[in-house]
Amino acid sequence: KLIVFVLGFIMSSSKPSLLTTTNALSKGHSNKPINDGPANFFEADPELTKILPPQHPSSTATTTTKGSEFGLLAVTLWPPPLDILREPYNTFLSCVRDCFDKQDILAQPHDVAKDSSSGIGPAAAAVYMYPPECLHVTISTFHPFTKRTTDKSKQAVLMEQWRDILIHASQRPEWPSSRNNKNKLKFRICGAQIGQKAGILLWEELTGALHDMRNCISRETASRVDSLAKVGIDANTLMIPNIVHSTFLRFHHVPISKCEGVQAKFSNLVLPHLFSDDMFGSDLVVETDQIRMVCEWTPYMHIPCNDDHVLLEVSLL
Repeated sequence: KLIVFVLGFIMSSSKPSLLTTTNALSKGHSNKPINDGPANFFEADPELTKILPPQHPSSTATTTTKGSEFGLLAVTLWPPPLDILREPYNTFLSCVRDCFDKQDILAQPHDVAKDSSSGIGPAAAAVYMYPPECLHVTISTFHPFTKRTTDKSKQAVLMEQWRDILIHASQRPEWPSSRNNKNKLKFRICGAQIGQKAGILLWEELTGALHDMRNCISRETASRVDSLAKVGIDANTLMIPNIVHSTFLRFHHVPISKCEGVQAKFSNLVLPHLFSDDMFGSDLVVETDQIRMVCEWTPYMHIPCNDDHVLLEVSLL
């Protein structure tokens, strides 16, 4: 049975700051420098072929409704509040495009030789920009799609067990809610960077509620390591990032643009304007009271918000 609530977003005033990141398992979080950038070289992502439409020459996507991948995660700010974010995000992407050679941004003829480093035909542009609809913040990844879990019965067990963990995590006393005056998540852009494999927008969560959620999920998972093992689930697949971010860019194949030049342009053309009024501004805060547990039948949250993909909705109210 799904728990369905209404998602709310507003804008308010605040200031940006910096963040750190790591991946953490059930034993908790640690603060370490951001792992992926800014980069001095770029890497292709072969998984991107799975998000292209099936009719695309470079696509490896299936034509099934759900797709052929299987990942489980908890997310927030998804679907994103496009009435607030679409315009500044598109302005941001326009500036990012100017950091790359045009050949990296525009789709190339399919008869061009394949990029030997990635094996992906350059019919897809080297630089892939996430559409606004796919923006999200990951709270935790329970089971990554890269595990290639295709057995339907195994998928069913994973969905059942991790869903139950999230339900019980949300019932812990330290879980943010009205009772502890943390019934909203509040997000503010505080930076951006282009790493080897991805470009990310960095957020600051202003209330501490996201940190509390992640701790509850970690502790609930830690309390179930043995019971999960009995049904064939490795609790160590749980990944909890120690940053708050939204991916905006990946690479279909290695760009011809020199990484050093891209980073210089990004520093000069994009970052100085990140908090300007025509981009994200200095006073944009996005609020939500809801998180969702979803199944990634297609990688990188390129999925619709519907019953095939949303396994659970939890409100902080």
